[in-house]
Amino acid sequence: MDKPLRFTTMINQRTRLMMTLGCILLTGLLLSGIYLTVVAGKIAQLQTRQQGELLGQQTVTMIKPALLAGDSVSLNYVLNQLVKQPDIDAIILTDPRERLLGRAGDIRQDNLIQQDVLIRQQDETLAILELYLNPQASRSNFNALLVQAAILALITVIAALTGCWFSLSRNTPSPAANTEPALNTDDAVVPPVAEDDEHSPELLSDRSAQHNESHPDELVELLRPDEAAPHMPGFAPFCDHKERAETKAPTETMTDEVSVEEISLEAQPRQRTPNPLFGNSQHEIQLDLYAFEQELELIVAAEEAGYLLYLDLSSGHSDNLASEEQLELQEYYYRMLDMVIAIYQGEATRIGNGDLQLAFLKPHKDDSHGINAICASQLFNRLYKLFNQQRIRSFKPVLNLHMALVRGHYKKLPRMQEEARYLTHSTDSNELVTHTALSEAPDLKVSLLAGADILRAEEDKVLIRSVNDNYQKLLDKQARHLLSKLFP
Repeated sequence: MDKPLRFTTMINQRTRLMMTLGCILLTGLLLSGIYLTVVAGKIAQLQTRQQGELLGQQTVTMIKPALLAGDSVSLNYVLNQLVKQPDIDAIILTDPRERLLGRAGDIRQDNLIQQDVLIRQQDETLAILELYLNPQASRSNFNALLVQAAILALITVIAALTGCWFSLSRNTPSPAANTEPALNTDDAVVPPVAEDDEHSPELLSDRSAQHNESHPDELVELLRPDEAAPHMPGFAPFCDHKERAETKAPTETMTDEVSVEEISLEAQPRQRTPNPLFGNSQHEIQLDLYAFEQELELIVAAEEAGYLLYLDLSSGHSDNLASEEQLELQEYYYRMLDMVIAIYQGEATRIGNGDLQLAFLKPHKDDSHGINAICASQLFNRLYKLFNQQRIRSFKPVLNLHMALVRGHYKKLPRMQEEARYLTHSTDSNELVTHTALSEAPDLKVSLLAGADILRAEEDKVLIRSVNDNYQKLLDKQARHLLSKLFP
């Protein structure tokens, strides 16, 4: 009667164990979800602040030309385009006297992140840009990932509990198997006797004799040794000469091993034959074939990078072009470069052969001077093309201008000039030509050159046809505006 009760007790213990294990796993899952949700919110705010800093610098670069030119249409257009991003709720642009210059978006929440960016021009504050950032977009992405992770974790918990349940069920004996041995043992049990009779030696001897006679096979099975038990080792008779032979054998093997070790220690290393190809290596002179490429140092960090826009005006004109017309065209190009410098700064220099160069030699850790250099180069390229188209429609001569923008160490201007001359002299296109050191700059690839139309002409020669769409639209509009000022 105790076996069914024991089985029921085991079932209850298994159920309690599974419920306890399930509660522990679900509680851990819930606490982990709460912790990860809080951490995801903090990470979303941090990422939003970092994106806001980078976006603020890019926005200043985009709206600064329109702000200097007093072009409110371009200014509002850029602000409205930027506010369409999910991280930005509103942008407010004011002057130092807190007069409103431009505004886009609405401030609908109180928990927005506000970032103020000063727009300066030669240590003078032009305007104050206020960005209102909303971390909800980043937080939503993190929450979506957390929901998927929670679903996978819940499936794992259910699978683990199911596996534990079946494993415990397999190890638990069934009630039928427990009751059958109980019935057999009850039949074989001798009925109990009085307490006084149990201690009687005569009765004990009679019972043992009767039990032995009635169950002889069981006694034989009990006396038979177990097959798994270790057997007694085989007995070998003592022999004198055999023992002596066995004692001699280990000594012989030991001497053999010692002799082998002595031979291995006395072995001399084999001498190597000298290679005849290196016989005269001390007298050979290594030519410095790649000294120029190694000393260019064009691939540098943003803190040490400089940019040089080189305009080749001397090698691209026709032979039948008169010197007066050539000088007149060069003056136009000088004026166009001055217009570009007024917007994007830089240091312009006229070279003795008539060429022009625009240098950006004040590095910034965010490579913002590189963004100004590319914007200035693309603006001059667009202005140059519009100018030539207008001259061609009027049946007037033009110059086939070649321009190159290179990136290198800001203290090594001559090397950048040499690289730029090589690019302009070896290129027939009038697009902006550059090299891999600029097109693969990390800060430029994620901002200005993201989605740009770039064509690789040769192994280390790249043509920049257009930059990012938002920047390119603004540059085209600036080029048309400057052309109208060039020919009022």
